[in-house]
Amino acid sequence: MSENEVNGPGATSATLASRWHHGMATASFKGQGAAFWDAWVRSLPPKQEHSNYVDEVLHRINCKKDDAILDVGAGTGALSLPLAKCVRQVTALDQSEAMLETIAHNAAAEQISNIKLLHLDWTKAQLGIDFDQHDIVLVSRSLPGGDDVLRCLDLINRAARRMCYITWKADGHNPLEATLCTQLGIPYHSFPDYIVLRDIILSLGIIPIIELFTARSKHCFGSLEQAYTQIVRKHTLSNTDRQLALDFLADNLEQEDGSYVQTSDIRWALISWPCNVK
Repeated sequence: MSENEVNGPGATSATLASRWHHGMATASFKGQGAAFWDAWVRSLPPKQEHSNYVDEVLHRINCKKDDAILDVGAGTGALSLPLAKCVRQVTALDQSEAMLETIAHNAAAEQISNIKLLHLDWTKAQLGIDFDQHDIVLVSRSLPGGDDVLRCLDLINRAARRMCYITWKADGHNPLEATLCTQLGIPYHSFPDYIVLRDIILSLGIIPIIELFTARSKHCFGSLEQAYTQIVRKHTLSNTDRQLALDFLADNLEQEDGSYVQTSDIRWALISWPCNVK
């Protein structure tokens, strides 16, 4: 089999989807399932992340005052909340009830009343039953559907009346995570490259627009335990390896005003395409 048949213009949708699924399944520091994300968001310290990612994305989304936007995998509302101030309605969809509770709390604090919360697993969602079409569908940093990415992308496309936007890391390799894995003697696997996602979308007959940008991210942790919970994620380590990880983080995270800080410049790919207006 040639390289193009594995990845590129000659590859089939099924082949590319299989590569995507393998990459998602083997990624070292992924989070998975509603229970995981419920626990993860509840462990977040207040004002943990400072990043210009949101500003960079908002600058690139072409939305109108009368638009309805569906934010898939909305998380804590990083984009849902500011978008709600610019458009008619935002539907924040997430499988994690705790994430949606955070959005509701922050929306109330900011007196935002045009966000609809939808507690739903996108991989099981049905257009026309669970929700209707929106002008824009946005999937930020959280593409669902590792098991069935083709169905999920098709649903994203059908759910949008005008535009679809997906963000994914342009380079999934994380130096800190990779070095930590080396220290622990466990394999490191990064998330699949955005090129694979681009080629899957192309294989569906959609020609996407790709825009790369860099966002500086600063994560502040009040303790090493918080840093451990947020960075190590799904790995269950022995007491010895857990202490090795804590020592590694103590040596490799910056210290600032009593907090442990992780600063990084992350390259993102914004993948978008217009939908046919019917």
